Amino acid sequence: MFGSLRTKLILVFILVSGLSIAAVSFQSYKSARDSLMKVSFERLNGLRETKSKAVEQYFNTISNQIETLSESFMIIEAMKELKEGFNNFDKESKDTAEQIEDHKKAIKTYYETDFMRLLRIKEPQINNVVKYISKEDNTQLLQYRYIAANPHPIGSKDELLKASDASSYSKAHAKYHPILRNYKKRFKHYDISLVEPENGHVVYSVIKETDFATSLKRGPYKNTNLASAFNSALQIKKNGPSKLTDYSQYAPSYLAPFAFISAPIFDKDRLIGVLIFQLSSRVIDDLMTGDKNWKNEGFGDSGKTYIVGSDYLMRNNSRFLIEDPKNYLKKLEKTGVYNNAIKSMKSHSTTILFQRVNTDASRQALAGKTGTAVIEDYRTVPVLSSYTPLDIKDVKWVLLAEMDSAEVFAPINKLKKTTTIFSLIIMTLAAISAFLISRSITTPLRTLTDAIKKLKNNKDFTKIKVQSNDEIGELTESFNKMVENIRIADFGHILNKSLNEIFIFDAETLNFIEVNEGALKNIGYTTSELKAMRAFDIKPEFTPESFEDALKPLRSGKEEILVFTTFHQRKDETVYPVEVHLELTDFKGKPAFIAFITDITEKRRIANELSKKERTLTAAQRIAHIGNWDWNMITDKLWWSDEVYRIFGLAPQECKATNEAFLERIPDDEKDYVEDALKKALDGIKPYSINHSIIMPDGTIRLVHEEGEVTSNAKGKAIHMMGTVHDITEQKQTEEELIKAKDDADKANKAKSEFLASMSHEIRTPMNAIIGMSDLLSETPLNEEQEEYVTIFRRAGSSLLSLINDILDVSKIEAGHLELEELPFRLSEMLEGVCEIMSVRAHEKGLELTHHSSPEVPSSLIGDSDRLAQILLNLIGNAVKFTEKGEVKVEICPGKKTLANKGMTSLLFKVTDTGIGLTQDQIINIFDKFTQGDASTTRKYGGTGLGLAISKKLCELMDGRIWIESTPGVGTTFFFTASFEINYKTVEREDEVDINIKDIKALVVDDNETNRKILRELLSSWEVNVTEAASGKECLEILKDRGSNAFELVLLDCRMPGMDGFEVAEHIREDFGLLEDSTVMMLTSDLIAGDKLRSKKLNIAHHMTKPVKKSALLKAIRKSMGRKMAHEKDEKAELAEEDTRPLKILLAEDTEDNRLLIKSYLKKTPYILDIAEDGLIALSKYKENDYHVVLMDMQMPTMDGYTATREIRKWEKESGHKSTPIIALTAHALKGDAEKSMEAGCNGHTTKPIRKKLLLKTIQDFTRGIKL
Repeated sequence: MFGSLRTKLILVFILVSGLSIAAVSFQSYKSARDSLMKVSFERLNGLRETKSKAVEQYFNTISNQIETLSESFMIIEAMKELKEGFNNFDKESKDTAEQIEDHKKAIKTYYETDFMRLLRIKEPQINNVVKYISKEDNTQLLQYRYIAANPHPIGSKDELLKASDASSYSKAHAKYHPILRNYKKRFKHYDISLVEPENGHVVYSVIKETDFATSLKRGPYKNTNLASAFNSALQIKKNGPSKLTDYSQYAPSYLAPFAFISAPIFDKDRLIGVLIFQLSSRVIDDLMTGDKNWKNEGFGDSGKTYIVGSDYLMRNNSRFLIEDPKNYLKKLEKTGVYNNAIKSMKSHSTTILFQRVNTDASRQALAGKTGTAVIEDYRTVPVLSSYTPLDIKDVKWVLLAEMDSAEVFAPINKLKKTTTIFSLIIMTLAAISAFLISRSITTPLRTLTDAIKKLKNNKDFTKIKVQSNDEIGELTESFNKMVENIRIADFGHILNKSLNEIFIFDAETLNFIEVNEGALKNIGYTTSELKAMRAFDIKPEFTPESFEDALKPLRSGKEEILVFTTFHQRKDETVYPVEVHLELTDFKGKPAFIAFITDITEKRRIANELSKKERTLTAAQRIAHIGNWDWNMITDKLWWSDEVYRIFGLAPQECKATNEAFLERIPDDEKDYVEDALKKALDGIKPYSINHSIIMPDGTIRLVHEEGEVTSNAKGKAIHMMGTVHDITEQKQTEEELIKAKDDADKANKAKSEFLASMSHEIRTPMNAIIGMSDLLSETPLNEEQEEYVTIFRRAGSSLLSLINDILDVSKIEAGHLELEELPFRLSEMLEGVCEIMSVRAHEKGLELTHHSSPEVPSSLIGDSDRLAQILLNLIGNAVKFTEKGEVKVEICPGKKTLANKGMTSLLFKVTDTGIGLTQDQIINIFDKFTQGDASTTRKYGGTGLGLAISKKLCELMDGRIWIESTPGVGTTFFFTASFEINYKTVEREDEVDINIKDIKALVVDDNETNRKILRELLSSWEVNVTEAASGKECLEILKDRGSNAFELVLLDCRMPGMDGFEVAEHIREDFGLLEDSTVMMLTSDLIAGDKLRSKKLNIAHHMTKPVKKSALLKAIRKSMGRKMAHEKDEKAELAEEDTRPLKILLAEDTEDNRLLIKSYLKKTPYILDIAEDGLIALSKYKENDYHVVLMDMQMPTMDGYTATREIRKWEKESGHKSTPIIALTAHALKGDAEKSMEAGCNGHTTKPIRKKLLLKTIQDFTRGIKL
């Protein structure tokens, strides 16, 4: 069929050899491919597990950090102080309404420019800036102070220690910001925030991005993952584990991806806040990419590990975007799958949260499975994938380790090509052999056929014995040579294609016989040079003798293969480490050694690198005092890191890691607690998180915090546990030192308060006698010189008393104990009272003192009228002091500040003088303590320089501010604002009662325009028709023009230039006869002897001293015109009524001077005074006698007034005696002294120095119902 036998043999040989080679090649290829795939998957599995543990360790470390920090004393105090400061920030703000509006505009500008500029880099289509701006005032004020007005650029806002204000928030910020900022830097967190739980306000943030001060419940970021982290923390019970919130784009951080971990802050059992760490994706990126050293990590050219979330989106950057972003995105565009995501990847320069990974591997892992597979990855490229699920604090992720199939199978594909070429050569040789064999049809043909079959089955081949010298014999000989050549050629081909170095040397001489190209390339010698050398010549560690000893196991047959490491020396004399696989074989019919050499330079470098990283981790644990341990319960093997040994004070070589060794370190009284906690953790009842003590070898005690995580099998039995040990001894010591420092500060404050109380008492006690005696002396007949001495005496006493009060006020301010009362008062009455007090000093210098209140100002308010009066008295006093001629004017009008509460009002007060004025340099420090205009002013005018500093603080407490405008030589105006609650429940106003002067005609005569304005507005408010005259001459002209009956009321200023008030009155009586039918009243700034007598002679109805009180003027008009109001009481007469009752009074006073003073005060009264020198005597006398009132000094020897009062009240209760009024007399003027007296049982409280008028009035007030 196929012609000659030669043809048949050729065809048969070709067919048989071809099929055999193809089968062998296919099986070899498949076996090699499977082996390579198995090795690659094992390597990927190893990388996957390493990365998985690294990620878990990272989040466990962060969790330990936040849980430890949230329980620290420092963070609890910081949360309380920052929260309180945040809530009071707008109340403490000194900004006017206009300034606040400017701040809001600045905030809006910051958002529209700086913030949106960075935001649009990532998302150019964003235009709506309003949605990112909080509408809350407190938020905008704080963001202005710490962001918009922060001089540091974006990214460095945390360099601002505190804002330029005196708020309690900024003080707390300055206190805690450096600590939290250093903590953030130390542990490389992106940000640390504190959030108050009620409204979700971020009361503190280290880096001050736009989420600072906003509400996570109702603010612009209420739907972000920061808000989710906050809400999750609210659900955590005390000592519960922290919560992790998955990565998401975060707008305040310019849409970069961030995760958050949160923990609650408890003060005892009360939730006071939430602590949140903002975590960058950079750490996960570095863990997944091995700091971008993929090849050093064993990833080759295409290997990668990455994390995918439950949304199938990446949580770290793709290796291919990092290495070649342009080419990566170009390949993605060709797939047509990620067109929308590609745009975002370009603008954000990241694949995080944009690259979708919906592959077979990711789906399997999200279903909870761990495994390997050959799949198409997110680039649609075939890869080997190793996948596993990750459960990080209830956040579901998967971790994948992958490498391109092309890279994995590259070596086998090269071998495939080589095998194909080799097969073609073999088939060609088979054809030649068939051609030669075809010439013989005898028995040697069968022999040759058998030999070929052996060769085909890879069996040992022995030479065919040549049985003849004919053509068949020659053919047999040729065939033997051919087979030998094939074997040599096959070995030589494999030798040169091997990636390892291969050396063959003679078993007897040890001379090199063959060497492959890889070895020649690395060793540097040529083939001829090597063949002239012996095997030990390139191994510097060996001598001929030692090398021969090393070969003995192979020569003797004890070992088939020797494996060892040594060094090879190159021709250039450099050495490199190698691993040697040596075996004895037969080569070309002679025994020889074949050595397979692997260069392990890179392997050792990687091992050194791993060792270095292990040392770094060990150092990090040592620095942080955190060690870790691992317990395999199946094998019952426990492992401790070096840091655990160090914490326990043990050495690894001296003590093995065992549970017994661990329990030996725990004090006996804590062992049950630790074992119980461990048992609960193993049973799944409660996580293992405890603090306990350990005993060091030297007997000292240290405190550690332990965390542990248990792994259980399918049946729920614990099989593995791993955890950390944190030495917190220094941390606890620091917390205790902070508590002690706070206690010391409290004690210092208390000592200061006690000192001031003592100082006040010691000074006021003699002051009581000094001022009281001067008052009594002034009531006695004195000559002119003696009156001057008494006046100086009283003035000096008053100045000293004022100084004491100022010092006490400054002390209260510095201690933060100055608080305002909230009581109803009439503004007009307060202002008139202040001006009445200051009018004497003003009139002594010939100054006009006027006051005016705008009609828009509410008449009745709720607030601290005493402190408001203190400010006005100080400012008016200064104005009078520094003004030699002219006037002092007080004005009140509505303020411009807009208040959120409609029931509140802001008032503007102005005190203007025509005095010496101040320069701008003097104004700068005018409100500082102990400061006046300058040194010369201080010497000339006196004063402590405390008044304005106190006034400034009082204005701030009243939600206002104080400032000054002045021109040297012209005068000064002090402005201040204050806020009050409007009193809608006040009694009926005087001007709302029918005053019976409606529609009368009045003529006001005064040369001072301000005075005329005030009188005009007062009279107009009562619907009186007012005409004004600026001089006496103008008054007479008006009367002449209008007739003698034109006016029913004439108000005359007494002191006018040209023609004074008395002269005008004389002309009116003589020329017009008005004094009979009209009411004429005289108003004067000073009262000179004889003025009242002149007024009486001229039939002037009433003589009043300016400044005129509104109520007093109304009463005077009604009385003078004979029209009194219903229900009007003559309070003055009532007060002037002398007490004629023989009241029996007990005085308890240890100081003789004060006893004499009070005895003198009561000398002209019908009172009967009984004296006790201390509290014990007073108690004894009280039990033996009946008294109508007791005057009790509170600071006395033997028994003080507090104790004596308590004993009196106790005795009254036990004996059924009626309760007698007890009035406390104390030299203490600090806050709480009155309350202390009342608690002891006193009915009233009077502060020394005691004035006669006040003492008599107090006695009358408390005995008003007693009739004798």
